[in-house]
Amino acid sequence: MNTLVCRTAFAATLALLHPAFAADAVPPASPPPHFEFVDALESVSNELRAATQQSQRNFNQQIDRLSGVEFSDDTKQRLLKVFGSTHPATLKRVAAPKGKLGYRFELPGGSFAEPSGATIAWSAFTGNAVSDLAGRTLRSDASWPSLTLDSKELHMAVRELSMTGDHRRGTTDAWLGDFGLNIASISAHGVDTPFTMSINDIALTTNTVQHGKTVDVRYDSTIKRIEAQGDGVDDVHFAMRFSHLDVDALNAFSHGVQKNHADQLPPAKKLEAMLPMFKTLGKNMAAHGSALEIGDFSARYHGLSAALKGRIEFVGAKDSDFDSISALSKKIVAQFDIRVPVALVKDISRSFARKQLAATPGATSDEAAVDNVAQIMTDTVLGKLLGAGYARNEQGMLVSKLVYRDGKLSANGTDVKLGAPGAPAIAHAGAPTGFDMPARAVRERCPPPALPAQAQRQQLTLRATTSFIVGADGHVRDVRITDSSKWPEFDGAVLASTAACYWIPALRGGREVDIPMTQTYEVKPEPAASEAR
Repeated sequence: MNTLVCRTAFAATLALLHPAFAADAVPPASPPPHFEFVDALESVSNELRAATQQSQRNFNQQIDRLSGVEFSDDTKQRLLKVFGSTHPATLKRVAAPKGKLGYRFELPGGSFAEPSGATIAWSAFTGNAVSDLAGRTLRSDASWPSLTLDSKELHMAVRELSMTGDHRRGTTDAWLGDFGLNIASISAHGVDTPFTMSINDIALTTNTVQHGKTVDVRYDSTIKRIEAQGDGVDDVHFAMRFSHLDVDALNAFSHGVQKNHADQLPPAKKLEAMLPMFKTLGKNMAAHGSALEIGDFSARYHGLSAALKGRIEFVGAKDSDFDSISALSKKIVAQFDIRVPVALVKDISRSFARKQLAATPGATSDEAAVDNVAQIMTDTVLGKLLGAGYARNEQGMLVSKLVYRDGKLSANGTDVKLGAPGAPAIAHAGAPTGFDMPARAVRERCPPPALPAQAQRQQLTLRATTSFIVGADGHVRDVRITDSSKWPEFDGAVLASTAACYWIPALRGGREVDIPMTQTYEVKPEPAASEAR
């Protein structure tokens, strides 16, 4: 047969591009409601999955089997309504090198007006594949120039989508090798609103390698820029690896998910049916020492980069632990190393402060007001992290090691106490201008001076001012009294408090620097016993 008629727009293409689709791939999430275009594809996919539940080791036999599927009358009507044909796409056998079989998939461009008033339009979708006669190796590629959605509220477009694959069957029937996906842009903007969003230069690669009866699966994705409302992040990178996954257990899980997805059940029932499958897969992962390793998760905001790496695994988990969420949580071990520039905290705070003030009726939103609100936000975040010991400051970089073990979370060896209040900065401090960020005292680590007993008895308020240097390491030196309280005992207490205080260092050019400071302490007496009554 020179021409094979394919009954679906995308299902056979997915089989061409990523052979695991036919038996091993996890299906996509449920379609958005009330989009008949998506409903038609979903109906086709469900019926093809039902027809290919049994794995075929020969890819060519898989294609023949897909081509011979006779869809239900309901699915045919959906295809006819959306695509104008019950056979909207073709899969042709084409010329190939000796000892190979070639295929070409084609879906003509078109458009469909949804009952809601939205219009979906697509360009021609083409895909190519070359397999050996045994159907155990496969090279594939595809391209889709555009897909757009226009509704009364939104215009959305996907541009220049392309895919490549280079796969082979492993000894355990799993598909091994490489898959790549590239998208030039995904964009959206409001029709009558100022909403704008774009994601540019998306690249995803996967690599599956077999080790005996287990596989390692690597994912690496990059996004050049994600932008919304004129602001955004650049150079997003996410690299991770699932290690030591048992192939048979993974395939069984995938088949179960596919069946669950095809079954016509309410969402709550689908979730209920999924729980035993997750439990079985989890037990298998624990038995084989499987782990999720995050090699890099990073991004830049206004030129400042933050990064995370880590690992999540089960340690010492028994089958019985999977019957109790509380017991299982104590067998999960996770560790993450996080690095965030201090300047980035301030920059993000400024962005939030500007938006917060702009959205607050009657609020002043000039730069001075923005700076003030941003500084409060910055102080709260840094005061909490540094004051509580959750992070340390290394040359302008907040560094923290998060560890989750035995059901407890710690940061830099300090137990994380969720909900604890932040550490506001001490008031009445003065410093020179011209810094990216001034030095800020961490109140939790700045002991206040005590009022002398005689001054307390006399109900006196004492005030003294010091000058000093806040070093790039956050510690104080060269402390002296510049405005005495006239009480030597109190002045001595003020000197001691100033010297003991810890500060968030000042930043200039993104680096911690020494900075001269002044600090005024004013201590009022406790109410007299008669006043207290």
